[in-house]
Amino acid sequence: DFPSPLPFNLKSITKSNSALSNDNVEIKIQGTGDLPDSILIHWVEENIKYQKSIGKKDKLYTHTLNNVNKNFLYWANYQNPYFFSSWNEISTKKHPITIKQRPKIINVNFTIIPPKYTGLDTFTDGLKNINQIQIPLGSKVTINGESNKNLTSAWINTNEDRVNLYIDNNKFNKNIELKSDITFTLHCLDNESIPNLNPKQYSLIIKNDNSANISIQKPSKEFEINELMTIPINANIIDDYGLKDI
Repeated sequence: DFPSPLPFNLKSITKSNSALSNDNVEIKIQGTGDLPDSILIHWVEENIKYQKSIGKKDKLYTHTLNNVNKNFLYWANYQNPYFFSSWNEISTKKHPITIKQRPKIINVNFTIIPPKYTGLDTFTDGLKNINQIQIPLGSKVTINGESNKNLTSAWINTNEDRVNLYIDNNKFNKNIELKSDITFTLHCLDNESIPNLNPKQYSLIIKNDNSANISIQKPSKEFEINELMTIPINANIIDDYGLKDI
């Protein structure tokens, strides 16, 4: 006996495939024949099974899984609602989707070495809660960071330029000297040339060294010189980093 012909067929256009973590994955099922208005799409992620009823549009059944981070297996089927029939179910094959993990920058620090004349100590800031910092003009900045994966390249993108960073497995660093404000994003590629997602923006703002401000209280504009030929001076002097000599 030959099997009775099926009223329609289903097959996956997406098939077995791969995607990047945090991406959206679109599953497309194509049908031929006398198609039902809707079918079920199933997927299994970490031994948990999900399903959703998907309506037909132009002989296609399409469903998008958002922000996917784990491998999963999917298929589609239609159960015959009639008990007395020559067929019970029409289904696609089961297809795996492999999720390739993006590299993540898990740690980054900025070590600031102020000019000697400021008298300020070297300090390090991770900019975890904020994304900008003020630093004295002429400071040297060392960028140190690491990713959760080994890298082939890392760089910062400014509004005008790309600056490559030095790579050592999953770590990166770069020394720069700031002469003006800089706003940049931090990028990296792993060994499969997969980029990080949503690079964070940082701003290093130059704090200019303003000229010293002197306010003289004494003497007044008009005064007499005493017999000792001395002029007593009373003044307030304000400077960003203090005075070395007067």
